Formats: sequence, structure tokens, C-alpha cells
Amino acid sequence: MTGERRTETVDSQDVLNMHWPADPAAFPIHDPGLAVRVRLVWEHDGETFIEGWAIKWDASHVYVAVEDHRLDRSGVWVKPHDVYRRHPTLIMRGRVEPDF
Repeated sequence: MTGERRTETVDSQDVLNMHWPADPAAFPIHDPGLAVRVRLVWEHDGETFIEGWAIKWDASHVYVAVEDHRLDRSGVWVKPHDVYRRHPTLIMRGRVEPDF
């Protein structure tokens, strides 16, 4: 067989609620960022909530650094209404936030 074969990670999925700004490089990085839970709508798995760190934002965009095998990058741009702060006391004490 001739031609190139396209290879993709089986686990990789598109995020349907991704919301890129016009110039993502113009956003400053906030270090250490804010501990958040982000709502992601996956191509196959549907809606999930994943913990991450909001490290870039403005009034209409938030970049959340996340680790998930379905994502082919280190984070995702979404709208602010898809991002929720995690409880800071639980994070500072090193405890895990309860699942509500």
C-alpha cells in the first residue's frame, strides 16, 4: 500500500466547548495560578469536570492547565462560566476536595 498513514492516539478527543482568544500569546501567565475545576465537553465522553490550574485569563477567556489522557496538549481555553474555583483551604492543607 502506498501513501502516508495517519496515526492518532486512540484516547485523544476534541473538546467541544474550547474557546480560543484571538491572540493567546498576549495573555500574561499568572504564577502560581488559581486552583480550579473546569467543565469540559468531550467529543465522545460528554461532560466532565477536571481539576486544573487557571494560569491565563481575561473577562471572556480562561486557560486551564490540565492533565488528561484525552487531551493532546497541556491545557485548554474555555469561557469563564466553565471554570469554578476549588476550595483554597482544602488545597492548602493538602486534602482532597470532596466530590459533590
